[in-house]
Amino acid sequence: MGWNQGYTIMEAQVVKAYDSGFLNKDLLNVIMEPFRDSDIDSGGSYDLKAKDGKGAEEIICFIMEPEKYQDAIDNPSPPDPDYPDDPYNEKLDDLWNEITRREWKFW
Repeated sequence: MGWNQGYTIMEAQVVKAYDSGFLNKDLLNVIMEPFRDSDIDSGGSYDLKAKDGKGAEEIICFIMEPEKYQDAIDNPSPPDPDYPDDPYNEKLDDLWNEITRREWKFW
C-alpha cells in the first residue's frame, strides 16, 4: 500500500497551479519536491481535472515532456480487446512512470 494522502495533496497542488496559468517545469519541481523518493499512490486520487480536462498525471507529462505527451495522446496504445471501452492509455501511463521515476524517484 502506497502513500495515498501524498497523491491527494500532489494532485490538488498540480491542478490548481496549472489552472492558474503559471505552472512550468521549475514550479512543478518545487511542488513535487516534498514527494521525492516516496511511494506516492494514485489510490489517493480524487480524479481532479483542470479547466481543460487534464488530470494531474497528464499535466505533469504535458509540462515535463510536451512532445512525448502529444505523441501519447495522438497515438495511444491500442485498447485491451477484453475492455474496448476502457480509456486507459498505456503510453501515457508509461510516460508518467518514466518522468516521475527519473525526476523525483517515485517508486
